Amino acid sequence: MIRRQYTMALKQRAMDSGNGLLKRLQKRANELGFSAETELLEDKHLSPCSKDTILDYLTESQPSMLVCGSRGMGPMSRLLIGSVSDYLVHNAPCSVVVVKPTREPNTIRGRPVVHNTL
Repeated sequence: MIRRQYTMALKQRAMDSGNGLLKRLQKRANELGFSAETELLEDKHLSPCSKDTILDYLTESQPSMLVCGSRGMGPMSRLLIGSVSDYLVHNAPCSVVVVKPTREPNTIRGRPVVHNTL
């Protein structure tokens, strides 16, 4: 019983965080002159990958465009794990825009680059 309550509390916290992020992004898009709608999807397929859930949503709601992010995986990771954004680009019934993460100066894939100054 305690484990279930803990799991439900974590799920609610994740959903609250996700909804907050979506509201901020929608507000920013509107400020830039775009008409944007956002929706937090819950995985119905009980799988670790959200590809099918997103594709189901796109098929049902028929948006004109999807904007999704990319984690910036390397070619080996993409080959072994698969890329949700790549899957959506090839299978979505609408146009898909993939936004790459910004790279901080002096980092590679988010890790600091140490320069030898000797």
